[in-house]
Amino acid sequence: MNILPKKSWHVRNKDNIARVRRDEAQAAEEDREIQRRAERAEQEARTEYLRKKSRVALEQRGGYSEEGEQSGGSGGIEHLNLFPLEESSEKKGNAEYLQEKREEKEKQERAIGLLVSLGPAPGTEATPWYLKHKEKEKEEDINKKEKSKRKSITEEEKEKKEQKLKERLDPLMDMKKALAVKDRKEKKHKKKEKRDRGEKRSGE
Repeated sequence: MNILPKKSWHVRNKDNIARVRRDEAQAAEEDREIQRRAERAEQEARTEYLRKKSRVALEQRGGYSEEGEQSGGSGGIEHLNLFPLEESSEKKGNAEYLQEKREEKEKQERAIGLLVSLGPAPGTEATPWYLKHKEKEKEEDINKKEKSKRKSITEEEKEKKEQKLKERLDPLMDMKKALAVKDRKEKKHKKKEKRDRGEKRSGE
């Protein structure tokens, strides 16, 4: 009897495996957070160091003071953008080109089997095999209806056809037919018994 998998402390128990994965993900997230904080602190320290260095350099050159900076004076160093339209278009990019690139990349990934999706592949039929038969039946029904419209059947004929169809598909009618057959068999059987009795009596 193998009861080891049923133990709660078993290593390969589904709950324990899920718990380990959850703990590993949480630990990885905490490591990423610590790393991010360390990088952020390092970046801020670097930025502060560069600011101090640039203030010292400006003060040595032209008598730059912190009060001038606080008073709102622009100090003369400012970025002049000569091509604002070109930069904005570079950032935005060509939408059609990007879409084509994305589709091409997707196609290549599908070809090598890297990108596998559960739905139908683009450019293939979205109709599953088990619905194709129904679609054919619907098309045939539509064709039949169109042909019947062309013939222009009168209302009375339609009613007669519907009545015949109902009678043919009615389960009660099937039962009546079966009972009629049974009654006929019973009558034949009774007649046969009467004959046999008559023959026996005449034979005696």
